[in-house]
Amino acid sequence: MPRGFPWTCAKDSLSIVYAALNPTSPGAYVMACQVRPGPYFTLDKLGLEVQKRVWHEMV
Repeated sequence: MPRGFPWTCAKDSLSIVYAALNPTSPGAYVMACQVRPGPYFTLDKLGLEVQKRVWHEMV
């Protein structure tokens, strides 16, 4: 396994199953079967503006 990947795709896919089957809030950031705060750059003023722009472009 390459050094950049700490676990297999099969193991990481458990995060998707975890997010789908557990009562997580919509848009929650799930990593390694745990709800975690989003990356720091999404929480500042610029990050919030980017989120709004992406949302309006995608929806």
